[in-house]
Amino acid sequence: MTQHTFEYKALRFLNDRIELYNITDYSLKIALYDFPENQYIQEIDSLRNIGYIKNKDLYEKGLSITDQGQIRLQQLQKIVDREKKQSKPFWDRVSRTVSIIGVISAISLGWLTWYNAKENTTLKNENKSLKDSIANYLKNESANKNEDSLSRILKP
Repeated sequence: MTQHTFEYKALRFLNDRIELYNITDYSLKIALYDFPENQYIQEIDSLRNIGYIKNKDLYEKGLSITDQGQIRLQQLQKIVDREKKQSKPFWDRVSRTVSIIGVISAISLGWLTWYNAKENTTLKNENKSLKDSIANYLKNESANKNEDSLSRILKP
């Protein structure tokens, strides 16, 4: 994440545990273990001064997130979401592209199969029609030859 990493993690931790009464500096420090001690102290003091975190009332020990802190957390969440969308892994984009190509290929193959079946039916009909025409022609030729031979025989 960007420069708001500590701020985001701290506010998120406190917001997710808002029902707890005793979120101590120690428990927050453990949750943010990946930050050095001096950075942790500076950042927590900064968040207190801004008004995002406050100590709970005297009868409750610990820390809490303020309304202003919750608003800031929502802003940071939008930034995190936007960064996640922009930094999609390469393979996610590749798999989406492959899926799109697969769908287009399946549709094309279906269309080509349908088109070829239609053309095949048309060609079969034309072939049958031509065979019938040839058969009729041959039948007529045969009848003409028979007629000619019969007329030669009958002619004196």
